[in-house]
Amino acid sequence: MASLNKHNGGWRIRYFDRNGKRASFFPGKMPKKNAVQIQTHLEALVSAQMSGTAIPAATSFWLNECDQNLRKKLYKAGLIEQPEEMVQVTSLGELVDRYIAGRSDVKHSTKQVWKRCKDALFRCFDESDDIAGFTFSDAREFRLFLIDEGKSEATIRKMSAVAALFFEDSVEREEIVKNPFRAKNVPRSSYANRSRFVFIDREMARRVLDCLPSNEWRLIFALSRFGGLRCPSEIKALTWDHVLWDQDRLVVPSPKTEHHEGKGERIIPIFPEIRQYLEAAYKGNQAGPIIQTERSHSNLGVKLTKILKRNGIEPWPKLFQNLRSTRETELAEEYPIQVVCSWIGNSPKVAMRHYLQVTDHHFERATKSDQISDQKVTTSGCMEMQAASKGKENTARILRKDEKQAKRPNRRIAEGGLEPPRRFPSSGF
Repeated sequence: MASLNKHNGGWRIRYFDRNGKRASFFPGKMPKKNAVQIQTHLEALVSAQMSGTAIPAATSFWLNECDQNLRKKLYKAGLIEQPEEMVQVTSLGELVDRYIAGRSDVKHSTKQVWKRCKDALFRCFDESDDIAGFTFSDAREFRLFLIDEGKSEATIRKMSAVAALFFEDSVEREEIVKNPFRAKNVPRSSYANRSRFVFIDREMARRVLDCLPSNEWRLIFALSRFGGLRCPSEIKALTWDHVLWDQDRLVVPSPKTEHHEGKGERIIPIFPEIRQYLEAAYKGNQAGPIIQTERSHSNLGVKLTKILKRNGIEPWPKLFQNLRSTRETELAEEYPIQVVCSWIGNSPKVAMRHYLQVTDHHFERATKSDQISDQKVTTSGCMEMQAASKGKENTARILRKDEKQAKRPNRRIAEGGLEPPRRFPSSGF
């Protein structure tokens, strides 16, 4: 049974919901007879929910005739289904366009990636489709569609992650209940395709440097291969003010991570391999960007590919990322991981997954390390024997000292002094 009483100038209906919990419903200010009528139909709604039966005809008729605001209150209380006037249909096109236009906090390049995902979604689905009708199977269908288009696994995961971003915004707006792209069988985590990893050794680096057409191009390549800088974002952002000649250090601005606190820039050494190219490009008291001629080129990777092919060098996959990966692998052989990650500008987790490589040099060292391992084992065995011998000597010395103290009489007692201290039982005193 529900009870009705006055509350802040209006009415409050107290009742037990279908889960047996005490709940309150506030219909607002109205005559008592109207509040009693609402109380009666509310009891009928709760009773229908608890018994799993249809709403009585009188209550159903009353719902159709009652005020829109009252129906909204009943819906929020969980007593009826969502009224038609509250159902807002949002199409896929409206969802995506609204999200991209509303994110003014991201870079243009990020929005370009989002727009590529938008085009893929519109190729797979109709942009007029209601987002409320999307299910986990639709997310799976989108993944299979991208596979049929011949997209790589890394691209498919990226597109799925972006689509999940679009639908998550709709969840936060309470337009839909679940994000269909959160399906377990639709992976969205970044994917490292190790078959595309290539270690660019120093011999190959020298061949490339010899065929590059200008000092500026040689500097771009050296900063990527021997400095580990991201290309083009970090290299194009460098100015001569970032070069600390007297400290042998280079301040590297990082547009990719600048939105993270403390990640706007990092400092690396001016490695000998890049110093000569910095000095060749420097003209004394120079200011402004380090890279000037090639700044306007939209895709340095395309241009470098053409240069390599003209000189008979087969371009490797992921041109600039593999240069950065090679440098991090080299540095990890010589410096602690926290130092390497500080210079390269990533985390140990990212380094292990996306950058550090296993090279032929590692296998060669492993196959030639038998003698070194034997020496280490022998040295370790000798050290253990010496430690054991010292331990025995120390133990014998302690035992001899204890025996002497046991045989030595207590002078104070022998001379009639104080009695030895009493030992209390272990009772906490």
